[in-house]
Amino acid sequence: MEVRQRTTKQEKHSHHHHLSASDVVHETAEVTREVVEKVAEKLTCMWDELQEWQR
Repeated sequence: MEVRQRTTKQEKHSHHHHLSASDVVHETAEVTREVVEKVAEKLTCMWDELQEWQR
């Protein structure tokens, strides 16, 4: 659902032929936050496994 919303947002932007700086920053921040969350989740899982392994 969220992915579809983002593509329609980008389609609207593409009609203008260029993104404004604030749009780019917002999109980048959104993507970065998603990536960071995924990485943090993975690191937490790895850390938990390490703790288990050390016991």
